[in-house]
Amino acid sequence: MKYFNREWMEASRKSGLFRIRVSKNAEVFSEEYFQKLYAKQEVAWLKREEEIHNRSIEEYYPEEFDSKWYPYSTKEEIEEYRKKYPMEREQALLDYSNRPPFDREKNKKHFEQSFQFYIKYCSFLPTHILEGVADIRVLALRRASSKVKKEITAFCKANGK
Repeated sequence: MKYFNREWMEASRKSGLFRIRVSKNAEVFSEEYFQKLYAKQEVAWLKREEEIHNRSIEEYYPEEFDSKWYPYSTKEEIEEYRKKYPMEREQALLDYSNRPPFDREKNKKHFEQSFQFYIKYCSFLPTHILEGVADIRVLALRRASSKVKKEITAFCKANGK
């Protein structure tokens, strides 16, 4: 395989550069557009995190062991998992009942950290692509002009060969 460099390839996998959406607003710098996009994505992030936090323990650890979650395991391995499952489930129930309430501020900080992470890894893109980016913060929120998206897509495909 041919890569720009190992760090960039790892970064592109982590940063979600393959899921960029085209936006006309990303063609020009706009603080207002960035602020609206950031706020919208932060709200969506918080909603998703709160939904995950509020799921019932049965969604994660049903009462009965189900081997379908181990499709590549041998029969012997599945039997080992089956034996351990009641103790693991008991510990999970205890952890679940003692978990803290959803912390909105903590999750806002986590969103900000993720956002900073994406900015850092977007900066690994080649200069010719970055020159077409009006605001790297908007790119970090996975919005780009059609031209920039095409360039990133081509770059990623070339690195995957």
